[in-house]
Amino acid sequence: GEVVRGMHPDRKTPGNNYGGFVTQSGGEPFPEEGTYPHYLAALAEERMDAALAQGVSDGAPLYLQVDFFAPHQPFMIPGELRSRFEDLRKRVVLPESFYSARENDFRRLPGEPRIYWIYRMDTGVYDESAMRDYIALNILQMEVLDRAIGKVLAALAERGLYDDALVILAADHGEMNGEKALVDKGVYGHPKTARVPLVVKPPSPLEKAATVCAPVSLLDIAVTILDAAGVTTGARLDGWSLMPLINGAADEAPWNERVFLYEAFWHIAPNPAVAMQWRKSDDEHYFYVANLCDDCDELYDLNTAAHENLIGDSSFEDIRRIMILRMNDFLRSDERWRCYMFPFRMAHADVLPQEEGDLQMF
Repeated sequence: GEVVRGMHPDRKTPGNNYGGFVTQSGGEPFPEEGTYPHYLAALAEERMDAALAQGVSDGAPLYLQVDFFAPHQPFMIPGELRSRFEDLRKRVVLPESFYSARENDFRRLPGEPRIYWIYRMDTGVYDESAMRDYIALNILQMEVLDRAIGKVLAALAERGLYDDALVILAADHGEMNGEKALVDKGVYGHPKTARVPLVVKPPSPLEKAATVCAPVSLLDIAVTILDAAGVTTGARLDGWSLMPLINGAADEAPWNERVFLYEAFWHIAPNPAVAMQWRKSDDEHYFYVANLCDDCDELYDLNTAAHENLIGDSSFEDIRRIMILRMNDFLRSDERWRCYMFPFRMAHADVLPQEEGDLQMF
């Protein structure tokens, strides 16, 4: 079928294959039921039945984890969805940073960490039309995935398991979708890749759906599942159980003060970096990135969709200093992150008071 490709930095040679529409060898439409997400949904249904046949229905807990690969390149979209693609493509709005990158001939932008330029050279999409194709294909892959997830949920209901089930939907990373002329993800601390969807259906019915604004982490999922199953978690697990938030019985204040360390190191290029978030109030939520081998850090306001790096904006100087101090306190409090502490303190000597022993890594 048709294939959507990126473009090599020379603007002439076709680049990465991002997938496209699939037809059968004889030209017949490729059925959505033949896609990998739907195969996994059918496999999950088989595993449910096998577990129930072993007596799980007598009250023993059932744990089922389905790891969908989608959405991921190369996208494999059934050809029958072509008309849906054309409609979506007309609605795609590219982020402003795509055009900023294009105006700069996709070179490194002023005040931009070098890692973004490296990824643009390797996996960037330079052509506006190709970027629209990519985003539309990504949306279609999400729709295929959504229907596959629906089959898993319907299978739970058909077997009388849904009402009492704790269902958690999450993702391992976000998607740039044209931000900075990039797609997918990378070893950079951009909020579009660090933030992921998290949807929870509690094991007891709620009067109505609710959105929790308190910052939570993927680390919390394991602890939450164990808590729901009545298992006491070990000290090595860093996450918090989400059950108090799910049940609406938690004060969000302690959650707002939580410190998450986002770590990036190596993918297509090395970029040792650490990041953290701080939800100061309902109106102020910040994301700070320390790029330890670069001269440029990052600061984002998570309450806006602009994804503008504010690190050089003088009106955010106080926030920058607070985030540096918070990062310093956390790195010094946990031996696991000691390897980051030395270069971080050296790079931010303008904010951090230097202390005896700072030159000793161990």
